Amino acid sequence: MWRDIIGKQEVIIYEIEEKTEKNRNVFKETEDMFKACHMGFLQVKEACTCLREELSEHAGNMIVEDGC
Repeated sequence: MWRDIIGKQEVIIYEIEEKTEKNRNVFKETEDMFKACHMGFLQVKEACTCLREELSEHAGNMIVEDGC
């Protein structure tokens, strides 16, 4: 009887460890995707700012940064 209980507990612990490892991997993959998305956003923002400044120079207008 005790062996059955201990055996079941070991199976449960193993399943919990497996699920924990899977969740850890999914979290890491998701975190990496969000970091890449953030980096892409910053690059696009920088490119748009640069383009806006260049267009302003060529048009003869001054742009005042609004702090965004």
